[in-house]
Amino acid sequence: MAYSSSKIVRNLVKLGYERAFRLVLLFISISLVAKYLGPEKFGILNYLTSFAMLFMFFGKLGLDNFLIKEFVGLERSKKDLIHSSFILRICSSVVGYVVLIVSFLIFADVEYRSYTVLLAVYGSVLFFQPFDIVEIWHKSRLNLTYIVLIRNISVLISTALKVAFVYFNKDLIYFISATLVEHVVAAIGFYILNPKFFDLKGKVNWKIIGYLGSNGIILGLISLTTTIFMRIDILMVGNMLGSREVGIYTAATRLSDVLYIVPTLLSQVLYPNLIHYLKNNDNKAQFIYDIHFLVPLFICLMFMFISDLLITFVFGVEFAESSLVFKLHLWSMIFVSMGLVKSKVLLQQNRVRDLLIITVLSAVMNVVLNFYFIPTWGIQGAAYSTLICYSFVGFGSSLLFKSHWEILRKHLLSLSSIFRIGKLIKIIGK
Repeated sequence: MAYSSSKIVRNLVKLGYERAFRLVLLFISISLVAKYLGPEKFGILNYLTSFAMLFMFFGKLGLDNFLIKEFVGLERSKKDLIHSSFILRICSSVVGYVVLIVSFLIFADVEYRSYTVLLAVYGSVLFFQPFDIVEIWHKSRLNLTYIVLIRNISVLISTALKVAFVYFNKDLIYFISATLVEHVVAAIGFYILNPKFFDLKGKVNWKIIGYLGSNGIILGLISLTTTIFMRIDILMVGNMLGSREVGIYTAATRLSDVLYIVPTLLSQVLYPNLIHYLKNNDNKAQFIYDIHFLVPLFICLMFMFISDLLITFVFGVEFAESSLVFKLHLWSMIFVSMGLVKSKVLLQQNRVRDLLIITVLSAVMNVVLNFYFIPTWGIQGAAYSTLICYSFVGFGSSLLFKSHWEILRKHLLSLSSIFRIGKLIKIIGK
């Protein structure tokens, strides 16, 4: 089932509103918290959250896009699919929380182990991620009005708490708790929106749980290796250089993460149509590739000119060293966007093992490059490593698989899309 361009645009506007709202609030909270805590404590905060992020895949098992595909096709019972995925994710979250705490006590740098309680609080986010099944269902149907409202309310409450904690000079534990509150509020909202989704009295369909679990093993590993790829630089900077450097580095990464919301938004909204185009061998699939190249390119060029002023404005003079890191991360966004559309194409083609191979290779590459780059170039070395690895994931890795060459061809064709903007506008307008 393909959705009309007008419906895509309406949902882009809705999600765009939510992301813009979130972006503004993130700017406010990141700016206030970073200036209040300073580079060292801000570094500790981000080291802890980055370590916890390595284990957040237990809460979702990487099944979000897979479930969207299942809901779009809906070859199985909606009720059984929702109920089974929720049960599976709840059980997985409990396991993930235990593994997180034990792993931190064993593997975290000695400097950070005294903050185990803070990590335990942030790790509780795991228990509320399974409620996102409501969001996944509504995304598959492009019914996003209430989802946007719930997300906006949750981030607004979280941001208000952070502002209050800055005003009252509170410690790190309060800011971590504010992030947890965001997920709690969202989970409550999802429950109110679709309470029947969480009826645990129904009969467990072990066949569907087995089906989801077998896919979740591979997709969960992909999610884990992707997170390692995306967060290991922060942990390695912390272990090699210290908390202050983590604070400087993560100031740039947090700012670039806010901008990465844009290609993520595009990939989420356009995914149902991408599925339709691929199933019907529709040439309009190229439109998806073009949009995923053009939008991040324009954002990159725009922010390159204001990056120095933006860093000092948002974080203060203490974080001025973050500017070059931010510029490198801007160029990485183009490859992030390419990687998003590529991963969804491979998922639709059931090439999840290819995704696993690519993410494992990229994670290993990132660790090796950081091991050599960080001692030589400091935090800038970590940013160079990120740029190289993202370019491999989104672009270079297609050379390794003959079955990916068509994806590579479309990516190469998208490089000339700047000369076809008029045609793209006509497609959107239809």
